[in-house]
Amino acid sequence: MKKALLMIALALAGTISAAAFDVSALGPRVVAYVDDQRLAELAAGNRVVLNFAADWCPSCQATFRDVQKNFRQIPEGVVLVFVDYDQARALRTRYGVTTQHTFVSLDSRANKKDIWVGSRTLAAILARLE
Repeated sequence: MKKALLMIALALAGTISAAAFDVSALGPRVVAYVDDQRLAELAAGNRVVLNFAADWCPSCQATFRDVQKNFRQIPEGVVLVFVDYDQARALRTRYGVTTQHTFVSLDSRANKKDIWVGSRTLAAILARLE
């Protein structure tokens, strides 16, 4: 019984992780972290918020679902960058991120301006920029 439940849980986790944070359909204001050069380019002309998210994190998943529903509300000049918490160790260190579901707003030189944990909605994320 335990083995069967574990197999089901692993299968579901695999399904979630494969497409958990696919931002490709969310337009230019929601993007995935690619590299530091692209991040610097984004920060130079926009207010950027990094979202350090993990596909195994229920609150990260909830935030992503809300962003999917409401991404059209992101104002021009704001970009939300989804960062794979598990893969971006150097970026986590640079910005002082110690837990998933952490958000970091950047200045125009891609330096940390603000850091917080736990916004569950796009509205809450955007409110931190005001």
